[in-house]
Amino acid sequence: AKRACGPATKRATWSGRETAQFLGTSSATIFVAARPHVVRPFSPLHRRQPAAPLTATPPPQGRRFYGMQTEERAPGRAAAPSTYRWAAVGCAVLAGAIGWTDALAVVGGQVIAAWKVGGALLLACLALVTAASALSRRSPLAGEEVGPRRWMLVAPAAAAGLGMAWGVVGDLGAEYHVLEPTGPGGCRAVVREASFLLAGSGEVFAVGTGGVGWKPMGSWTADDGIRPIADGSYELKWSPKEGTLLIHGSNANPVWPALHGVSCG
Repeated sequence: AKRACGPATKRATWSGRETAQFLGTSSATIFVAARPHVVRPFSPLHRRQPAAPLTATPPPQGRRFYGMQTEERAPGRAAAPSTYRWAAVGCAVLAGAIGWTDALAVVGGQVIAAWKVGGALLLACLALVTAASALSRRSPLAGEEVGPRRWMLVAPAAAAGLGMAWGVVGDLGAEYHVLEPTGPGGCRAVVREASFLLAGSGEVFAVGTGGVGWKPMGSWTADDGIRPIADGSYELKWSPKEGTLLIHGSNANPVWPALHGVSCG
């Protein structure tokens, strides 16, 4: 037998206005769901809270903003690519100035010609240019920097390269000798001696306590390509102010001129 279903057991299908009257509230506080005739009271927790006021927040220290990207900055600011390029220009100019001179240096009893110093400066120039290129690829502000023009680097570097090549050719077959004894105040006589076919030549430099001889104090030629300094055919004497280098030749192979003064003053 069927259970009797009275009017009380019927499901009520009230409208929003009737539900509001039943609950004792206004229809403005009633939330009507998407399902028809199903109503839910609007909870105060569902009310939208007022938005917080917008304030300009400064960016964190040590960080720069470029659009939507950020770049971390170390506490110590790194050198700009243009700094490396200007340093490379300075190295190239110095290499060109030294490479075309006849200067030499004595370090630990070893003689270093000017073209070798110029070559070392050119390598330093290349290293600086490489470092500047690497920094330019990583720095977003590299295009805004003011650096040297290309010709400012290429011109002195080319001049230094030519001077180094000239020095290499001139030093083919050359030998350097630091003569004994040492003069007053640490002055020393350094000889560059070379020969080519039947012609020999030599130059004497005065090197002081700084270890640099800027230009030869004297030069000579010898017949048949002999090397009297390498053979030990010389005399070096010092006075309180300067020294005297006497080179011995022979009647068959004379050295001219044979007498040279050496002074570091």
